[in-house]
Amino acid sequence: MESISEQEWRGTLNQILYALIYARELDDSVADGVADMMMDRRMLPSEPEEYYQAISQALASDHLLGPQSVPTEHDEAALRQFLARLRIRLDDRRPWPGPRFVKLPPRLWPAFADAPAIARVDRAPGTVSEHVWEDFDDAFVGGTKTPVLLLRLRAGQVLALVGSTDPRHGPSVTVRLLEGDPAAALTSLRELANLREDQVVPL
Repeated sequence: MESISEQEWRGTLNQILYALIYARELDDSVADGVADMMMDRRMLPSEPEEYYQAISQALASDHLLGPQSVPTEHDEAALRQFLARLRIRLDDRRPWPGPRFVKLPPRLWPAFADAPAIARVDRAPGTVSEHVWEDFDDAFVGGTKTPVLLLRLRAGQVLALVGSTDPRHGPSVTVRLLEGDPAAALTSLRELANLREDQVVPL
C-alpha cells in the first residue's frame, strides 16, 4: 500500500517521467531541456516549486521511481542520477520566473470592451493560441460572437486578444490594452509569444 508521502509526490513525478519517454540518454542536455520546460510552464505546466519538492521527496524515498507508474527504459540508478542533476538545474535558475501568460476569465471581457486597440497580430486566432499556449474563448463584440483571449503578461501588462476577420488584412488578432505601457506591452508580447516584430503591427 502506498504511503501518504508517496501519494503526495508520485503524480507530479510522473509528469517528469512522461517528458522522458523519448529520451534515449538522460544526459545534461535533457536535464537542461526539462528544466526549461518547467520554466516555460508548457509541457510541464505546474509551478517549478511543485516539481522541485516532488523531486526532493522522491529522491528521499525508498520507492521505485520509474517502472511502477510510467514505462521507461532507464534503470532506477539512472533515473535517480538524472533527477539529482535536474534539481541542481532548478537551483541554478533561481529566482524562478513567473508564467509567461496568465489567462484571465472571459467574464471580465466587459472591462476590456472600450480598451484602446494598440496593435494587430497578422495571424489567425488559432495560430496565436499556439504561440501563447492558451485557448481563445467566445465573447460578444459589437453583438457578434468573437474569439477573445484575456491575458496578464509576465511583466504585468493586461491585454485582450480579439479575433478579427477584417477582409483588408485577412484573419488577424487585435490587441487591446487594459493595463500598462503600450510600447512595453507589445515588446513583452513579441518576446513571450515568440512573434517577429513584423507580425505585431502597432496601430
